[in-house]
Amino acid sequence: MLILMGHITLAPSDVAEFLADTRDFVANTRKLDGCLFYSIAMDDQASGRVLTVERWKDQDALTAHTQRPEMAEVMGKWMGTIKMDIQKYDASNERDLTN
Repeated sequence: MLILMGHITLAPSDVAEFLADTRDFVANTRKLDGCLFYSIAMDDQASGRVLTVERWKDQDALTAHTQRPEMAEVMGKWMGTIKMDIQKYDASNERDLTN
C-alpha cells in the first residue's frame, strides 16, 4: 500500500475556488479501482494551506490516477499557482490503532 500525505499551498483568496474545483474530482477519485482513501481538505485558511491524504493499493493504481484526463484538467488550471509538499510512503503491516 502507498500513502501520500502533505500540503498544497495557494493564495488564501483562491482556496474556496480550488476546493470547489476539486470537489467532483475527489468524489470520482474515490471510486477508482485501487483507491483506498482520498481527501483534500482545508487545513489553514489564513495561510492558504490545504491538506491532502491518499491511500492506494499499489503504484499501478496511483499511476492510473495521475494519468487521468481529470487530473490533467485540475493541474492545468492550478499548477502555476500552487505549491505542493506531498510525500509518498510505502506502507506495510496495516492494523487497527488499538492493535
